[in-house]
Amino acid sequence: MHSRLLALSFLAILLVCAACSTALYLPNTGNVVSGTNISQLKMGRQLYISKCSSCHTLLLPEKHSPEEWQNWMDKMSDRAKVSSSEKTVILKYLTKGN
Repeated sequence: MHSRLLALSFLAILLVCAACSTALYLPNTGNVVSGTNISQLKMGRQLYISKCSSCHTLLLPEKHSPEEWQNWMDKMSDRAKVSSSEKTVILKYLTKGN
């Protein structure tokens, strides 16, 4: 019974994460601005999903300004075990390179 409940809880978490990740914008050539490229934005999206959704619901990038995202990443990167290079890529995704 305990293992069934644990499995159902895990499945529920996965479904919530999957639902949130589909609402996130998918990088394309229209999102690329000076100083970024499409592969960086795609990597940033994947890192944002994998590193941040393990603890909480993902927020849409447009919910915060670039400065606010910088502050959140400064606060959360150690907890989420995000390296400085990963942090840079995630921030590029969340701010679309701004």
